[in-house]
Amino acid sequence: MLLNNISLTTTCMDRNDFLEESLETWVQFDFGEIVIIDWSSKESLRDIVSKYPNKKIKLVEVKNEDYYHYSRARNFKVKMTELDYVMSIDCDVKLKKNLFDNIELKKDTFYTTVIDNPITGIIGTSIIPREMYFSVNGCNEKMSCWGSEDIDLYKRLIGNGFNRKMLNPLEVSHIEHGDELRIKNTKSKDKWRSNSKNNLIAELYENDTDLSQIIEDYEVTRI
Repeated sequence: MLLNNISLTTTCMDRNDFLEESLETWVQFDFGEIVIIDWSSKESLRDIVSKYPNKKIKLVEVKNEDYYHYSRARNFKVKMTELDYVMSIDCDVKLKKNLFDNIELKKDTFYTTVIDNPITGIIGTSIIPREMYFSVNGCNEKMSCWGSEDIDLYKRLIGNGFNRKMLNPLEVSHIEHGDELRIKNTKSKDKWRSNSKNNLIAELYENDTDLSQIIEDYEVTRI
C-alpha cells in the first residue's frame, strides 16, 4: 500500500509528552504528510516537531482556545489535510510496524478499530477517504462534550452505504492515563455524564455541521 497518499493527523492540547512518544512511532512510516494541530497548548509543540525536519510534518497552531471541543477539533484537523485519505489518530496512540499489512485503500471503504465493543483510547483511530468524510459533514459539532463523536461518525458512514473494514487493534497501542486527562480541557468535568449527553444529542439531532466555516472560526498559525 502506498502511504504517500495518506495524511496522518492529530490534535494536541497540553499532552506534549504523549505526542513526543507517539510521534516517534509515526515517523517510521512514509506518510504523504503528518498534520499536527496544536490546540492552544500552554507549551508550544514546535520543539517536538523540529526533531523530524524531513518527515513532511505540518504544524498548525490554534490560538486562544480555553476548551477542547472533540468534534470540532477532529473536523478542523481533517480540513487541514490535503491528500485523498485521512488517518485520524489521538496524540497518545502509538503505531506498530505491521499495522498497514493487508490494508487496501478504496474510495468506498473506511477503516476503524471495533465499534460494537470499543477499546478506550484507540477507537478514534481511523482511515477515511477525505471525500467520504466531507460527504457526511464530518463529526457532529452539536456533540461538544467528551465521548462517542467518533462512533457516531462511523455509524453515519455505514448508514450512507460506505464499507467498513478493520484495523488490527494489536498494531496500535494507547499510552495509558486516567480519565481526568480525558476531560481536563473540556467544559464538562463528568466523563460519563458528558458521554451520555453526546449520545443523546446523536439520537435527537441530525448533523448539520458546516465544514466550510471551520477554518474561519479560529485564529491559526501555520508552521
